[in-house]
Parts: sequence; structure tokens; C-alpha cells
Amino acid sequence: MIQVAISPCPNDIFNFYGLLTKKVFCDFPFEIKKYPLHELNKSYREEKFDFLKVSFMTYLQCQDIYKLCHLGHSFASQKGPVILARKNYALEELKSCSFASAGADTSAHYLLQILFNKPETVIMPFNEIISAIQKKEVDAGVVIHESRVKASQYGLYEICDLTKLWVERFYLPTPLGAFVAKKNLDDKIYHGFLNSLLQSIEYAKANQTEAFEYASEFSQEKDLFSIEEHVKNFSLNQSFCSKELESLEFFKKMTADLLLSRY
Repeated sequence: MIQVAISPCPNDIFNFYGLLTKKVFCDFPFEIKKYPLHELNKSYREEKFDFLKVSFMTYLQCQDIYKLCHLGHSFASQKGPVILARKNYALEELKSCSFASAGADTSAHYLLQILFNKPETVIMPFNEIISAIQKKEVDAGVVIHESRVKASQYGLYEICDLTKLWVERFYLPTPLGAFVAKKNLDDKIYHGFLNSLLQSIEYAKANQTEAFEYASEFSQEKDLFSIEEHVKNFSLNQSFCSKELESLEFFKKMTADLLLSRY
């Protein structure tokens, strides 16, 4: 049986809606499990999943085991991870702030490190970040899930969007989530499942209201507006475009330089 692991994030649930609800079928038996991002980013070490959604930063660490699929990724070109805070800080003030981040192996964490010169960062599960800001445990936090569009309802300010800053500086989309497959996976299984995933994406696009409603069952936020905004902010790509490939290569170089600067 094909073992697949994704996040409960609306864009993943949207992509896999047809498969999760059996509206789309696959020639091979499969099982799809849902885990928080920080668990997905650690799971590649166990090698138990044939297909796996991870941060692009994590993919760079597991290229000996997994390869990039040709669809199912999350790129952002307009809106992406945001910095939320209790105070309405100016950008220059952020360099002296403490931050909460969902993990050192997330792409959003490295966007923060690159754009704000390695600020003080506390690692915690993504669903605890907003609470940590409210409780004054940190000055600000990087929010990557659908709650990013509801800062004011939590009594917080949206200081900036990391994707917007990245695009303004480098003229490239931000690589966030990578959908990967085991390198030793049989070709028929690989292409068969991805063909079914493509059909699943197309089904969700053709039936968006029911797909958004289904995604709300797993989402941090339950209102359909937040879910729709979150899904539409990310590229539901069916193949890599040249800009996304260029962005991935550039991201590799930037993160490699950042890691080297630590030593």
C-alpha cells in the first residue's frame, strides 16, 4: 500500500480533496495520513512514507532519500508567512525582537533568518505561536498557517509579509512546501499516484466550495474566507515554472551561505 503523509493545512487538504474523499481513484491502494508540519519535517528520517509533504528546507536535507515530485508544492509569490506582534513595530525594530518560529527546518524560519539577519528565535509548535505572542513570551512570531489572515482578531498587528519582502528584494517566489517521493519508488507507482493527485487537484478546483468546507474540518480557522484566502495565496502548481525552479536554486544557495556563516 502506498503510504502518504501531508499536513492538515488547507492547501494540502484542498490538493488531496478528491483522493481523501474517494471522488478520485488510484490504480494502487494508498493511505493518506495527516501530521503537523514539525512532525512531517522529522519523519523523513524513518523512511516509512512513499510520498511526503515537508518544508523545502527539510527537502534540502533529505535529497539522498527523496526526490521532488513535479506537482503538489507550495510556492508564494504575493502573500506568505507573516510576522505578527503585540506592538506595531517598524521593520528596523524587528532586528532586536525575539521571535517564535515553527522550526529551524521550516522555510519560513530561514526567510526570517535571511531577511532579518538571524534574530533571536524560540522554536515551538506552529499552533502555539499566537498564544506565545499574546502571553508576552516572545515579542513577535512567524505565522505560516491560515490564522495569518486574522491578526486583528487576536489583538495583534501584522508587521510584514516575508514573501512580499523576499519578492521585493529578490524578484522570485518563495519556496515553502515540497511534495517529495522516495527515490527508489517504482516508476509505475510514482506516475500512477501523481496522475491521481493531478486529477484530485482538478476536482478540487472544479468544486471549490465543497473542497473548502472539507478543509475547514482540519483547519485552525473554521471560516471559509480564511481557508479560501490561504489556499489562493499559494501556487497549486501542476508543474514547476522557470521562476519556481530559479527560486529553489537561489534558496538553496542562500540557506547554504547562512548555515556556513554559523561556523
